[in-house]
Amino acid sequence: SNGAKSTSGGGGRLDTATPGPHTYTVTAIAGDGQRSSASVSYTVSAPPRHRKPVRKGKPVVNKRTGQITVKYQFFEAGQAGFAGKMPKGCGQGGPKASKRCGHGFVAYGHTKAKIAHAGVYKLHISPSRKALETLTAQGKALRVRLTLAFTPAGSKERLNVGGSVKVKLKSSKKS
Repeated sequence: SNGAKSTSGGGGRLDTATPGPHTYTVTAIAGDGQRSSASVSYTVSAPPRHRKPVRKGKPVVNKRTGQITVKYQFFEAGQAGFAGKMPKGCGQGGPKASKRCGHGFVAYGHTKAKIAHAGVYKLHISPSRKALETLTAQGKALRVRLTLAFTPAGSKERLNVGGSVKVKLKSSKKS
């Protein structure tokens, strides 16, 4: 690519938008019409790929409240959305519901977080009212599918990280 023409000098721009080899040429014209050119070659590297966040350790479940906490290592700043979903309970809602056993999902919970810089962050989701009803009605551990959706700052790329955890609430004993 060539620099832009300038009568005052130094007005050209380097093409840095396109990866690969480039040449920048400047041509000077003297008052008597003589010309002289000089060129510089340079290479633009491809932008770095963004790294997916990595889960650090196992998810932790508060058996009293159902809150799920997961630590993630982030390698750059950006926005994170963390959510969970679980299978609908079997047998809820009368005889028709039992025919749909195992079909569909209940939103467990979700949260958003601003990731200010690279580092390890703890993200938490608390169960929705419907998720708590389903857990209580089932009385057994249910698997919650977890999804972390991360968008690096200044990027439109979305990086997803999945996982799951079994959740069972402790029954509260009434006296």
